[in-house]
Amino acid sequence: MGQLLQREVKTIDASTFTGLAQNFGSATAIVSTKASFINASDVTVEIDDGTGQDAIVLPAGATLSVGEGLLQEGKALNSQASYPIGTQLTITAAAGTGTVVAYLFGGP
Repeated sequence: MGQLLQREVKTIDASTFTGLAQNFGSATAIVSTKASFINASDVTVEIDDGTGQDAIVLPAGATLSVGEGLLQEGKALNSQASYPIGTQLTITAAAGTGTVVAYLFGGP
């Protein structure tokens, strides 16, 4: 029997951007196996997950989904995660108008 997905939502107002990296909400509280990012602002943003890999560059008005969102039987949930529990996303952009939203889907 599969597990029900949980959801965590992070929203940030583009008027708070300073051009420097800042926390995109608090650290993740769920094991995220799928993430969707919506840039409903008028500026390009960079979203970094702290792994040292390239940041996600999301132009104004763009959306992006990453991860499968599927759970595999018999595998530890945290090993399947796009973003394990405790991941601190950061966002970098110049000040603008609008919002950026991250929807994280996964389990406890």
